[in-house]
Amino acid sequence: MASYPKSLSMYAKRISNYSRNTFRINPVSGNTAAPSQQILIDFPTNSLVDLDSLNLYFSGTIVGTSTNAVSFPKNIETLIDRLDLEVNGQLVASVPNYSQVFAIISDLSFGQD
Repeated sequence: MASYPKSLSMYAKRISNYSRNTFRINPVSGNTAAPSQQILIDFPTNSLVDLDSLNLYFSGTIVGTSTNAVSFPKNIETLIDRLDLEVNGQLVASVPNYSQVFAIISDLSFGQD
């Protein structure tokens, strides 16, 4: 039963009709975002969401380049400026400088001695 966090193991045994599903959720705010715009995602109601297994994917274009063979820059995760987690309209967690926090954790986790 590794499909949910270990801290929920005692409570998960009490839940009836438990199943794990993987599915795609489209953003509520639309499929495109320009600089300084927010991307809003609503998760299904009446469900547990394992945020450790959450993956966000995107496709994008780099404008203003003269060649067609351009790749995204290193550390593309720094495009995310702020991450807010709301549950039932209540702000549960907020990371205002997500790109800086990610860079620090990445340096500590993957950096060289």
